[in-house]
Amino acid sequence: MNTRNLAQALYRDDLVPSIKGDAPYRFLQLVDKVTDSVLMLLALRANTRRSQALRDGLPDFAKSRIRLRMIIALGLPANLNIHLGALRHTVNSRLKGRIALADIDAISVLDYDRLCEKAPLLGIDCEPIADPCNA
Repeated sequence: MNTRNLAQALYRDDLVPSIKGDAPYRFLQLVDKVTDSVLMLLALRANTRRSQALRDGLPDFAKSRIRLRMIIALGLPANLNIHLGALRHTVNSRLKGRIALADIDAISVLDYDRLCEKAPLLGIDCEPIADPCNA
């Protein structure tokens, strides 16, 4: 989710739930995306008829039953990166049972640029997002 180019300003309360009140829309979007990913993984492992079409579109490494690490990489405005720890904690608390079903211990939440720095160590490709403020 790249939120750097939003027309309106993005604030902490738009992304990280407070103790009281409803969860923000963007937080719920993250929860839904992770839930969808976990369900797809479980369908692949169950080898259902419908999951066969999904399996055909995956790279070879994703078809094997290996230990998984789930990473959410967000393109946030620089002033919100300080809240990634709180978001990581809240996402993991909210999704603890769901990710456990897929044998995932925890979800990492990183700034997208940080993911690109770590990409070679993780064995993934990552193209940095151009910052519109520096363009």
